[in-house]
Amino acid sequence: MSSIRTIKKDTQALLREVVDDCLSAMAIHPEKHEEIAKIIENSLACYNSCLDKINAGKGQKKPYYTEIMNSMLKCADEGFEQLRAIINAK
Repeated sequence: MSSIRTIKKDTQALLREVVDDCLSAMAIHPEKHEEIAKIIENSLACYNSCLDKINAGKGQKKPYYTEIMNSMLKCADEGFEQLRAIINAK
């Protein structure tokens, strides 16, 4: 099992990827700023939720942390899908 420190870094890296892509999209499509900002807010909320679960889970076994990582992966994937939909919308 990965250490808790590694899991925290991985969740942070996923958040950073979503936010970086959103900020790039905001620079290219300033007219869609509000919609893209909502994706960032949702991603931050998901990250904070996952971080709270990680911090509260001392002594838990591998499936507990696997579930948290899967949740963060799902949130990141949803963020990318929403961003793609906003950018592709005419």
